[in-house]
Formats: sequence, structure tokens, C-alpha cells
Amino acid sequence: MSVRKLKFKAETKRVLDIVINSLYTHPDIFLRELISNASDALDKLRFEALTNPEIIGDDTDLKITISIDSKTGTLSVTDNGIGMTSDEMAANLGTIAGSGSRKFLELLESGKNDEVAPELIGQFGVGFYSSFMVSDRVEVISRSAKENSETFLWRSDGLENFTLRSVDRGNRGTSIKLYLKKDMEEYTDEYRIRNLVSKYSDFISYPIVLSGTDSDRDEVLNTQKPIWIRKADEVTEKEYSEFYKHLSWDMEPPFETITYHAEGTTEFYALLFLPGTSSFQMVMPDYKSGLNLYVKRVLVGENYEKLLPRYLRFIRGVVESSDLPLNISRETLQHNRILEIISNALVRKILDTLTDIQKNRKDDYDKFYNDFGDFLKEGIYTDPGRQEQLADLLMVWTSKDTQQRTSFRELVEQMPENEDSIYYIVGLEKETLRTSPHLERLLEQEKNIILFDSPVDGIMLQTFNSYKGKKLVSVSRGDLEMDLTEEEKT
Repeated sequence: MSVRKLKFKAETKRVLDIVINSLYTHPDIFLRELISNASDALDKLRFEALTNPEIIGDDTDLKITISIDSKTGTLSVTDNGIGMTSDEMAANLGTIAGSGSRKFLELLESGKNDEVAPELIGQFGVGFYSSFMVSDRVEVISRSAKENSETFLWRSDGLENFTLRSVDRGNRGTSIKLYLKKDMEEYTDEYRIRNLVSKYSDFISYPIVLSGTDSDRDEVLNTQKPIWIRKADEVTEKEYSEFYKHLSWDMEPPFETITYHAEGTTEFYALLFLPGTSSFQMVMPDYKSGLNLYVKRVLVGENYEKLLPRYLRFIRGVVESSDLPLNISRETLQHNRILEIISNALVRKILDTLTDIQKNRKDDYDKFYNDFGDFLKEGIYTDPGRQEQLADLLMVWTSKDTQQRTSFRELVEQMPENEDSIYYIVGLEKETLRTSPHLERLLEQEKNIILFDSPVDGIMLQTFNSYKGKKLVSVSRGDLEMDLTEEEKT
């Protein structure tokens, strides 16, 4: 029986060093990561079974099992999901690929490791390596669900190398066994495991079973009912917050939670979250935006972008529909009428929610707008059908007030009826704009000029020319001259 001894890629080794040594103060996340990976493996198996039912075989009781042994100081997380081949194990467990992981590494090596939240581990695709935060050695046994697949054992101490060899094991799926460090044996305590599963993974839609308890019986630890189909009054704010963190890897609670159950010709459930703060990744071209799409409890699209327009990419969440066919392909999804109905309903719900916050919770909306106002402006020039509704959500500085933003909608509504021009100036700093000589004549007439000071504003105003029957006029361009009366021109 041959044993392959392989070295971690240099980048992987550096990430391992930092995860183990610099993020060590928050070890609880390792269990959440392993359970999430197991859930993903079960989702992939169920999705594969839509076109290949034989792949599940007789092993139809899909579940995640946690086994603890205080005598040996070990903890195992096992699933009967899709499994991995030898090559997949070498690639998935020995290599970190993709720009996200590299960005994670750059953040950690920036000299500010203490400021990087451990929740970022999962976000950048290196969650498995959090196992080494609590373990001296990790063993992974996996057998792919593919026909005639062998079973392989991956083993490493998280230092320089890992080994791969074939072993005798007939079960489909993956089992990850952690040999816990001496000061981490608290994770063999049943009460501790129950609390961690309840805190982080109660919403997982597969049973999470604790095996090897003192009563010598298996115990299901999670409710299994997906949080997005539970009634809002049955879910605590803490549960929503933890689920949001699971989706987004944001260490802060969400700014707003939106629950939506549509009934009628098209029925679907949606659970959406508006983040508390924006991040640099949201403006990156390779940012993975979108919602997770489920059909009859099967995940058919992760970070599915077609459910929301690009300018709402900061929103995270889940949508589940029973009206879509289970065997629908990703290509077919792009042109599906039901998804178009769902998308329009979600956008309407989101914009209505923001409008309500703007009108009734001004301080909260100001905070939200500071982080996400530019995304709404992006919508103004990319979504012409909703341009006016998005413009209603704008908050602007004015020549009369550079300390507090004013609602663009209210500002225009308060203008005299016979005034048909909305005057504005574009620049980079509102105080500088306020003293621009272009404003002098209009200020003498006691006009209130809008001061646009974001780089996005110039792009927005190329297509945003009128609002509620009034035209937008730049005070620093030739169109102001056209707007003067004959007397003023003289």
C-alpha cells in the first residue's frame, strides 16, 4: 500500500501558521466550520442525486455525526455526503487557491493580525485549517460517492507535510478526526458540544447527532427546521444574528433583518440581511455576491447573483421556492420566469424597507447611508426602471447645511412649485464646493444647491437628469447658462 507524502504549498503553509498562532484566542469556530463543510457535502450529494439517484444507494439517512472520546482526547465530525477522491483531497486539503485566500493572507500579514476577526477564516475558504487551532494532528478519511471509488486517509500535524494513502473503509462520505491539544480537551465535554451546536449550527437542515454520550445513545442536537421557513415570532434576534454570521462571516450583527413569505401564484420564503458595515471586498470585481437559492430544501445555487441586481450585492440571505423544478440547471435558471417574479418581489421589499427606515428611523438610516449610499447611486444609473424610487432614498449635502445630510426627496418636495430646476455641483469635498464661485449668483437668490461629493456622483448624474418633473442642472457647466432668464443673462 503506497503512501504519498506531499508538502503544503508555500501559501498554504503561511496561512496555517497564522491561523494557528495569531487567531488562537477564538477556537470555538472550528466546530462551526467542520459542520458547515459537512452540510455542504450533503447538499452536493442531494443535488447530484437529482440526475443520478443511484448515487445515494441504500445509505439514505443523511446526517452529520459528532463523536467525542475524553479518554483518547479526540473529536470526530462525520458525514455521509459526496465525499472526495484522492486528488480532490490533495487539492482541497493541501492547497489554497483563489484571490480570496490570497487577500486573507495579505490582511493577516499586514501587521494587524489582532484586528482581523476569526470569522474571516470561513469567508476566505480556509475554514478547514481552523482544526489545527485545537489539534496536534488531524486525520481525514473520505470515500467519494462516485462509482468504484477508493477510500483514502489524509493525515497532517499542520506543519510542513501531509500524507495520503488508501485504506479499507466502505462508507461513502468524509470523517474528520481531531487529536486535541492538551489544553483543548474541553471539546470532549458533551455539554460544551451541545452549546456550540445550538449557538452556531442549529439552523443546519440535516440532523447533527452526538454519538458516544454517557447514556450510550445518539442524540440529535439541532432543530433541523431551516430558520428561513420558521415564523418570525418563533425566532430570536440572536438566532437571526448567528445565521447571518454563518452566511456572511461578518463578526457584527446585521443592520436589518427582512423576512418574507410570498403566497399565491408563486410561493417562496426569503430571509435577507442588511449588513451593519460595508467592506473593501464589496467593491472588488471578484466579490461573491448573491443569495443562496434552495428548491425543496436542496441548495441549487450558492451566491446566486440573478436574484438581486448587482447594486444590492451587499445583501446576504436565503431564498427557498417549491415552484422551481429540482433538476433545473444553472443555465435554465437565468431565463426562468418564476425567478424573475421572485427577484422583482425581493427588490420591491428591500426598497420599501429602506424607505420605511429613512422616514421613521433617521439616525439609523444615516448610518446605513454612510456605508451603502454609493451602492444605491449605482442603482440609479444601472436600473432605469427603478431610478425614481432609488432617488427617493438619496441623502445629500446642501449649500445651506454641510453638517447634516438632507433627504433628496424632501428637499425637492419643499421647493416652490414654479421652480423647475434642481441645482447641483460635483466635486470631492463638500466644504470646498460650498465656497465655489459658481454658487455665488444662486446663493444671492437664496437657492439651495446640492453638493455631490462622492466619486460615484459624476457617473450617476450622466443618466440622472430629472426627478419628479424637475430637471437637474449643474451650476459649473454650460447648462446653467441655458437655465437663466433673459434678464439674468443680460
